Amino acid sequence: MEWKTIMMWVRLVGAIMVFATSCSGLGYLAGSRACKHKWAAWAGCLAHFAIACFWPVIVVGYTIYDARRYLAQHPRDDAPGMVVFSVLSVGAPLLFILSIPLAHIGMSLAQRRLSIERRLP
Repeated sequence: MEWKTIMMWVRLVGAIMVFATSCSGLGYLAGSRACKHKWAAWAGCLAHFAIACFWPVIVVGYTIYDARRYLAQHPRDDAPGMVVFSVLSVGAPLLFILSIPLAHIGMSLAQRRLSIERRLP
């Protein structure tokens, strides 16, 4: 296997690990805050939504920023518009959908841990 191919897979695995860890970690943080402060159920749903919007907003913002930089160098090219459209129509919704279960897993782990700690003497 070629060195560039291996490094491509390493970067992909790293990005997936950062995505999964940040979504579940933020979910754990929100779940622990919700249990300790006895927030209402709608606050948990709002936290799910905020966590699920985190990575799509970052990806869309970076894509728009990068597209503007590219258009400054190549003013007549329409490739950045196609990339932004594909990120908006495929990438961001996919990240949003994948973030919801990861945030829920993190919140569930926090709630489970805090409920076990309350039962211990």
